[in-house]
Amino acid sequence: MRPRRGFRASGRGFLALLAWGLLPDLADAEVLAFRNDTGAPIVVQGACFAQGTVQRDRPYRLQPGEACRINLPGNKLITMYNARMPNQVLFKTTIPAGPEDLYFSVRLDPQGKVCIERIKPPR
Repeated sequence: MRPRRGFRASGRGFLALLAWGLLPDLADAEVLAFRNDTGAPIVVQGACFAQGTVQRDRPYRLQPGEACRINLPGNKLITMYNARMPNQVLFKTTIPAGPEDLYFSVRLDPQGKVCIERIKPPR
C-alpha cells in the first residue's frame, strides 16, 4: 500500500510548523563571551530557565587572558567564582535574552571587586 500524496505533504507541513514553534527559543540563544582580565584564575558558569527547569552550563575555569563562550536560550544567570575557593561567589548577574552575541571583559573595579564590562567583538 502506497502512502497518499496529501499525507506526505501534511507531514512536511507539521514538521515546518513544529520548527516554526521552536524559532523564538533559537532566536534568543545568543552567545555570551567572557574574557578574564582580572589577573587571577576564575570560574564562570551560566544557567537559564528553559522548559520548566533550570539548565546549567558546565563551569569554565579561566586563567588570566583566557576566554569562554556560553550559549543558552533565554535570560542567563551568570555566576563567577574564585577558582581557588569554589564556594566563594565573586560576581553574579542576569543578562536578558537578545538577538545579538555579547562580549564581556571580566575586570576588577577600583574597590577590587569583580565586575564585567561590555567590549567590542574581536575581529
